[in-house]
Amino acid sequence: MVVAGALLLGGFFAFVGSAHVYSAPPAHQAATLADGTVVSLEGITYGRERRFSGMSIETLPGMGDVTPDTRDAIILWTRAVRPAGRNARVGLQPGPIHIFDDAGKECISFESTVQARFLPNNGHAFMLYAWPRRSAEFSVEISYSYDPRHPATVKFRVPNPHPVRTPPYTPTPAPIIRRDADLEVTLDALHQMPPLMERGGPIGRQQMEDHLQPLHTMASFRMKYHGQPTQEWIPTEALITDSTGNVYSRSFKPLSTRPLSPYLLSL
Repeated sequence: MVVAGALLLGGFFAFVGSAHVYSAPPAHQAATLADGTVVSLEGITYGRERRFSGMSIETLPGMGDVTPDTRDAIILWTRAVRPAGRNARVGLQPGPIHIFDDAGKECISFESTVQARFLPNNGHAFMLYAWPRRSAEFSVEISYSYDPRHPATVKFRVPNPHPVRTPPYTPTPAPIIRRDADLEVTLDALHQMPPLMERGGPIGRQQMEDHLQPLHTMASFRMKYHGQPTQEWIPTEALITDSTGNVYSRSFKPLSTRPLSPYLLSL
């Protein structure tokens, strides 16, 4: 039997009032890539606003019928201008996104929530659904190269209109056991380790160390049914919330292909 698990660690936060729109970021923010391409941050929108400068993410050509997105988000609206030459008409492809709080610590767990939308004329909308909410200002680094050995990145400062001061949750010592009828689920430990199937290897590890958060935090889960380890129940997805109001989902991954191997969740 396959079931969807849920890891609930807190409550939900919503922006108060109508959506806030910053038509111009603090000062003019732009960066030039090695090939002469200039990437500018044209605007930032907050809350449930999905429009900027006459354009709506939900009405882009080719999107079809789109269910309205009512989640709170911070959206960065960027535009790239290519230099004259053979690449002038070539589209710009963004790569991984990195988010840093006001102390410079990378917020790895938030980065997988980012969604990118392609806009006409080398424009992009980067939608952040989780961010360091305690920071009055944080940074977003956008990569334009998938080769970590030759990075081409731009970094923009993002003001947070609603910094929160909620205290962290009081942790529960592991192992943490929860039961539902004859099913028993145990969060048995937290591990600092390279992520599974993404950004691994020596280059990925060095990149994480350079960003001051060397490894991911992985939670390890085991299942029992009728008091015995089982393969009949498989966790699929968890909903994670933190004390500041970020809410995001994660998929479970088995540690290995061996029978009864624990399942890991990247936090």
